[in-house]
This record gives sequence, C-alpha cells and structure tokens, in this order.
Amino acid sequence: MNISQEALHDFVWGLIACRYTHRTTVKEEKNFIHVTYGYPVGDRRHELFITPCGLRKVSKKAPFSPHYLTLVTSRQEAPQLYSYYLSSSHYLMILEDIAELELSTSYKSSSMKLSEITDYTEGQEVNTYFQLNAVNLEQIEQEGINQYVMYDHLTPVGFGRISSTRKSKRACLDNIYIDPDYRKQGLGSHLCEKIILYSAPHTTSWILASSQMGFSIYLKLGFRNTAYLFTYKKRSNST
Repeated sequence: MNISQEALHDFVWGLIACRYTHRTTVKEEKNFIHVTYGYPVGDRRHELFITPCGLRKVSKKAPFSPHYLTLVTSRQEAPQLYSYYLSSSHYLMILEDIAELELSTSYKSSSMKLSEITDYTEGQEVNTYFQLNAVNLEQIEQEGINQYVMYDHLTPVGFGRISSTRKSKRACLDNIYIDPDYRKQGLGSHLCEKIILYSAPHTTSWILASSQMGFSIYLKLGFRNTAYLFTYKKRSNST
C-alpha cells in the first residue's frame, strides 16, 4: 500500500478548496505540505500534511502555535508523536476510474432526486432543516466546488460535496451525510454514486477520507484503501 506524492497533493488541494479562506497560503515540498489559512477555519489556522519520510521535517518546520498534523502512512497503527495527541483517524481511499464504480442495485426509489445547490436561499433552507452546516453558503459560487442535496420528494435526506483543482482531474469527495431516519437502507451508496456520476464528465478519479462507519460503503462502490490518515493536534503549551 503506497501513497503517491500526486495522490497526497490532490487530496490536500481538494481539502484546501473546501476550507479556503482569503490569503490562504500553501508551502509544498516532497513529503511535507504546510497550509496556513487566511483566517481560522473552525479551530484550524495551520495544518500540516506529511508522509513518514516527512516526520523529520516537523521539528524544524512546524509552527509553534496550535496546529493540526495529518500523517499519511501505510501502517495501520497510529504512532505516538512527541508533543502531539491523536485527534482522529481515517482511511484514504481512491476510485481510479469510472469503470470501477460498482453501481448500486440495493436502493431504488423514483422519489429520490439529487440537486446541486446553486441558490443561496435553497442552501439556507437545507441548513435550517438539518440544523447543520450542510451547505457552505460562501462556497455556492466558488469555482471547483459543487454541493449536493438528496431529496425524497421535497424532503432533504442527505448531502455531500465534491471539490477539485483546475489542473487535476482527480476530485475530492467529502461532507457526506444521511439523515438518521434514512440510514441502513443503501441511501449512502446511492448518494455517493450519484455525486460521482454527476462529476464524471470533468473528473477521471476520486479520492476521499473515510471514517470506519463509511469504509464498507466506499469499498462496495469500488474505492480501494490506499493509506491510513492519522490526524494529530498540538497544544499551544506543547514544546
């Protein structure tokens, strides 16, 4: 299981597209990417993405202020990193070609429709319904980001987002959510499948960070596990 520099680059830039703020800067070198957001995104201002070969650079290049560090590795167990604590873990998964997409046959309903959010008012209504930041209203017109909502007739039942860079034909799929009342019915696979098919004319492969809960869904869709992602956080008083 190897993570290529190209895949790491595309995954990070997909995340940056979703989290971008004015004056965001990126310093990228082999095995080490440092993102500084123009203003905080949640509690993120600085974020590092590294492979095991980039670990030796952390002590010299990491900011002193609180920040996140995501290690992309082939090892299944998270290593202990001095002055950091483990915040979350995910699987880095890739669908290399649309031909590898396993079309769902377990979920069929003519009432389910996928809609791309292009209207600010609709985005507000969806957020109010879910009581979540389902749609990032500031990103509705942002180039390279497409946000979708799945409706059962007129009722929102799930949402997701896909982002890509101008230069890359690989897109990053994230922010996938299914209403609890509609889970365990195959709707998660159906939602992801529709989003992928919608983006297919402009994309050749898809990449995402999966939780344990979504792992089996993406495997069934044809994604393969490429690496493990371990996200750490450094406190301000860590030295």
